[in-house]
Amino acid sequence: MSTAVPAVTKPVPALLPLAVQFDIESANTGRTYRIYLSKPVAPAPASGYGVLYVLDGDAAFATAATQAILASLLDGRKPVGVVGIGYPDAMATMSLRTRDLTPYVPTAETLGSRPVEPQDWGGGDAFNEFMQKELRPLIESMARVDKSD
Repeated sequence: MSTAVPAVTKPVPALLPLAVQFDIESANTGRTYRIYLSKPVAPAPASGYGVLYVLDGDAAFATAATQAILASLLDGRKPVGVVGIGYPDAMATMSLRTRDLTPYVPTAETLGSRPVEPQDWGGGDAFNEFMQKELRPLIESMARVDKSD
């Protein structure tokens, strides 16, 4: 039996239904973030949608958004919007997330033999400010959001 390779159309980037992405430049961190947004398919409750913010959005957004949609459609759970926070440069994600998600610059003793570059660490407070003062208000302007959820 012969195993022939089937003909395929030209591959194109995959898209997630019901989702958009855009970039936002933060005044708090001085960096640009890639934001992914999935709005629920169900109408907003009177109080608005709950929102789930997902770090490592480049990797985790699609799974979280799909699960949120399925949960509201199949299980009758309250519809929630999902916001993924990532970076336009996927190759730099690990170093950028290290800076954004660490609260302080480590010392050589706490880090071990890995070189410590101060600019690559300790941006947690600025990243939190970006999320609280820039991203959340932007998302609230784009969808009816229940600020308590």
